[in-house]
This record gives sequence, structure tokens and C-alpha cells, in this order.
Amino acid sequence: MDRIRQARRLISKKIKDGELWLLPLLKRFNAELASLEETQDLLLQAVEIANHAAPHRAA
Repeated sequence: MDRIRQARRLISKKIKDGELWLLPLLKRFNAELASLEETQDLLLQAVEIANHAAPHRAA
């Protein structure tokens, strides 16, 4: 995710400097970052659910 964020910053600077042809690439990176963040959130949620469920199974 850090690499995508770095690339996004670089692309954004180039777009600001007038390289508008990079707009579709920025859109794609934004979508990829959103997807990765969603996956990360789901993984964290699954770990939290599993950790919460573990004590109940032992009882």
C-alpha cells in the first residue's frame, strides 16, 4: 500500500504540472488502494472476530 501511495503522490505532482494524460492512472491507483484497504479491514475484522470467539469455545 505504501508503494501505491508513493506512486499516487508522484502522479499527482505530475498532473499538477500539467501532465493530464496521467489522470486515468491516478484513477486506477485510487481504486487499487481502496481495494487493498478494504481487504486489510476485512482481515483485521476476521482476526478480531476469531480472537473474540476463541475464549467462548474454550468454555
